[in-house]
Amino acid sequence: MKIEWEIVNAEPDFELLTVKFTNDSEQELWHNFNPMLWTDEAIVAEVEGYGPYVVAFFERVAAREADVASSISESGSFDCEAQKFWLGGDIPDTVIPQEPEYDSYTQRLELSDEEIGATEHTWTVVDLTADEQAEYMELAEGSFRYQRDQMLFESDFIHLPDVSVSNMDEWGSYRQALRDVPAQSGFPKEFTWPAKPEAKK
Repeated sequence: MKIEWEIVNAEPDFELLTVKFTNDSEQELWHNFNPMLWTDEAIVAEVEGYGPYVVAFFERVAAREADVASSISESGSFDCEAQKFWLGGDIPDTVIPQEPEYDSYTQRLELSDEEIGATEHTWTVVDLTADEQAEYMELAEGSFRYQRDQMLFESDFIHLPDVSVSNMDEWGSYRQALRDVPAQSGFPKEFTWPAKPEAKK
């Protein structure tokens, strides 16, 4: 799969970089980055380092499109009288129940595929396949690592020469705990973010 990317918005003052990824089928994925360094080398490394997650996203989209295409019948019929409200009459209120509890790492929810005009729907909990679980875990791990990196970046200020804090040890422990987050036994499904200390002068 060939992926092309281009920067569509760059605002260094706000630490915001918006990148558009495009695959062979002209499908697009937009993503916001918050670069630590604004050099060409650093930006290219960060954007291309996100590549595996972009590929996984497009592969999932392609798989879902294939599933939908395979389920579409080449011919069929419907009852015009039963569906006349879609052609100009009143559309009834649709009742969608509250989502049931489920494990997003091993399951997903599907809304019942009722006939057109149905006013009540139900949720069904579907188990993910082993490949889907592995893909979801990989995406979750990448997302939480990115969030961890952002939290480290936000605490980099304590190392600036014109910044002085009296509780440097607390900040050092906090930053080390952030680095150790992926090493927690339950990561990325169950883990704890360290508490951010206050900057004391």
